[in-house]
Amino acid sequence: SGQSSSEYKVGSVACEYPITNQVGTENRLRYVWINTLSPPKINPNGDEKLSDWFDGVQKVDLNFGELSSQIISFGEGTYCGPPYFVPKRRLSGYSPTEHDEDDGYIVIFLYRSERHSSDVAILDSKTMRNLCMMELDFHIPYSFHGEFLPDFVISKTSP
Repeated sequence: SGQSSSEYKVGSVACEYPITNQVGTENRLRYVWINTLSPPKINPNGDEKLSDWFDGVQKVDLNFGELSSQIISFGEGTYCGPPYFVPKRRLSGYSPTEHDEDDGYIVIFLYRSERHSSDVAILDSKTMRNLCMMELDFHIPYSFHGEFLPDFVISKTSP
């Protein structure tokens, strides 16, 4: 897309839709991914202005009560829906350890308000590095959310 994301290393002001790796949930989970507000912008008069909508995503380390990543934002006028965690490995009986619990992908639907369309971003869930940006020709309603269910298959049945 030719657009890059902005990164900020600050505390989250507000957040919604926390998501974890749901594979092997019998263990205490260490990481959570949230959508959040990017840091306040300074207006020409010196006042701080927060975004009116969630425009970033962030990884949080629950063991240490600290932020594991910078806030990832995708540019002015771009708003992030809730993150979805998709594990890289889905094996029968697989249980993540604290070393690989965050081994997967974060999928985010983005609303581009300036062109009234949506994109899909895929981030590496360990590093929060942007791996892929898919530009869509249509608009997905902002804050569209759901859940990744690895064992759920929709099959077409005859009436």
